[in-house]
Amino acid sequence: MVYGMPFDDVIDVLGWELFKGLRINRFTSGKAAGYCSANLPIEKTVPLCYLVGATIGDGCLRHGTEGSYFVSFEMSDKSILSLIQKSFFTVFGLSKKIKRIKRTDGRRSYLLKYSNKIVYYFLQRFFNLGPRKAKKVGVFGLENLTRAQKSALLLGLYHTDGSFTKNSLRFYTSSNRLKNDIETILTGLGYAFNTYAYQRESYSTEYQVCISNPQKLVSELFAVEAELIKQNI
Repeated sequence: MVYGMPFDDVIDVLGWELFKGLRINRFTSGKAAGYCSANLPIEKTVPLCYLVGATIGDGCLRHGTEGSYFVSFEMSDKSILSLIQKSFFTVFGLSKKIKRIKRTDGRRSYLLKYSNKIVYYFLQRFFNLGPRKAKKVGVFGLENLTRAQKSALLLGLYHTDGSFTKNSLRFYTSSNRLKNDIETILTGLGYAFNTYAYQRESYSTEYQVCISNPQKLVSELFAVEAELIKQNI
């Protein structure tokens, strides 16, 4: 379907509920840019929630000066980036190769970068994801997520901004809102946690949400990961 108004304006006018009601899941935008197209999910699926968590943790939304729109991920773990890549194809129907890059400090890293205005505005408007890592980033629409979707979102956060050391699973963030949202998710899933705040000189406060003896949660996250891999195959 061709719209006579910018896609981001269409999203603003419709909102999530009306957007779902249209039951349209493929959009095209920008003839001058070579018909930039993408599938858009009309439901908040497990793969979509995983991508939202991964984007919050280590993704970047950027609007270039020449009308370019990017969603990108950079990390040293190629296996996780591969899962993000496959999930991106499952959700949006977009395929991109992972590139190996060399950072200025000499470390090896991998980059996955999508140039797509539709996906950019979809993530920005419906999930409130900003063009940069924001200190106020959070989980939009948290109250309407199912247990599986919340677990998938946690998995995305764990893969990008989490760690599992000394029998403790931790989530890291400098956003007070995201810290609160992670706590809300864990409480809703029935997991106990402790939250610590660290103030480093010349830096913003960093929060660590720590789950001790997290074997049950780890098993739940691994089950979601297995399901994502299965769906992608």
